[in-house]
Amino acid sequence: MAQTEQNRKMTYGTQNKQYQSYKDTPFCEIGNNFYKEFNHCVAIWDKWPVCAGHLLFVPKLNKELHLTMAFKFAIAEGKDQVNKGVIDGYHVGINMHRAGGQSVEWPHVHFIPRLLHDNGETEPGSVRLARAGGRLATSYTNHPRYTET
Repeated sequence: MAQTEQNRKMTYGTQNKQYQSYKDTPFCEIGNNFYKEFNHCVAIWDKWPVCAGHLLFVPKLNKELHLTMAFKFAIAEGKDQVNKGVIDGYHVGINMHRAGGQSVEWPHVHFIPRLLHDNGETEPGSVRLARAGGRLATSYTNHPRYTET
């Protein structure tokens, strides 16, 4: 039960909000830094990155084709950075619904670059271990929208 309460605290106020366009989402707020734009999605720098280089690929429409293309471009970004020697590997993933960790109810694909041993010599390269500030859910308590409930 304690983990359920912690998960509720990690969702920052956009649950149950219905967006009509990606332009209405927090991803397009003034001050967000756009990385690249494609026909079906935009890539922006994550405002609350788990590590340097964390990008979000945000579909322009909440449609399967646009989400599929967001994954395609995130994977292409990873391949390109690996081929150039910028990173050693990467995670590409999506959080769906509040229980799955989604904090903005508009689909978006996370691109998380990784370096070999960026979290220690003996630990596996898990997404959870890539978190800036810690390995547990409590590492999100420094988020500006975090509130005790």
